[in-house]
Amino acid sequence: MRSSVPVLCVVTTLSALLLLGGCRGNRLPVAGVTGVYRPPVQRRPATQPRTPPAKTTPVRFDKVRGKNVRLSERDMRPVDTWLKARDSQWIVGETADVYASREYFASMLTFNAKPGLVQKRESVHQGDTVITLTYVGSAHATNAMRAPRVQIGGEQQNGVLRGGISVSARKMLRIRMAKTRDPSRPVQLRVVARGKAVHGHDQEVLRREQQLEIGGALRRTQGRWVWIPVQR
Repeated sequence: MRSSVPVLCVVTTLSALLLLGGCRGNRLPVAGVTGVYRPPVQRRPATQPRTPPAKTTPVRFDKVRGKNVRLSERDMRPVDTWLKARDSQWIVGETADVYASREYFASMLTFNAKPGLVQKRESVHQGDTVITLTYVGSAHATNAMRAPRVQIGGEQQNGVLRGGISVSARKMLRIRMAKTRDPSRPVQLRVVARGKAVHGHDQEVLRREQQLEIGGALRRTQGRWVWIPVQR
């Protein structure tokens, strides 16, 4: 039987990261605990190949500026490749904003909003659905299971979501599901974390800044679709 200690350590380290708002260096100095934040799920066996959170069917859009936009699996491959390369990455800040093309990403988002701890509000802004998750619990009680969080991609295995990109906020997380309006950029994703922002992969911290951004857009270049990444 697998021990539960590693999972408890992961949750404890995330709790410390959310409370402290990050720390210097690549290891979190918490008494009796080593490691840093990663999404609170069990890791996949090393022998099991990772698979991208890819679409298995073509993506069809409503008319965009009077034009029909339809992308095949081959057209969408650059998006899937970019997501696969960032599997098990995470980004956290005091606040975070996610701007995602709803036609592609709507079915790929999983929200964490604990009743009584996270207030969820939905609204419509310029035809786009906006979901706001606000942490209303005690600042000293924030942990991996309580903080507002959205998982982009990933896959279900034995009832547990694994992989994908995890976006968390200590105070407020806002997700805007944007209708595609520009046919030259049919798929976009922009994640911005502000305030003691940290970006990492599994147990490794990659960057620390007051503001961090990852994402990109699908653009047509020289007769083919390519993903133009953005990382600040």
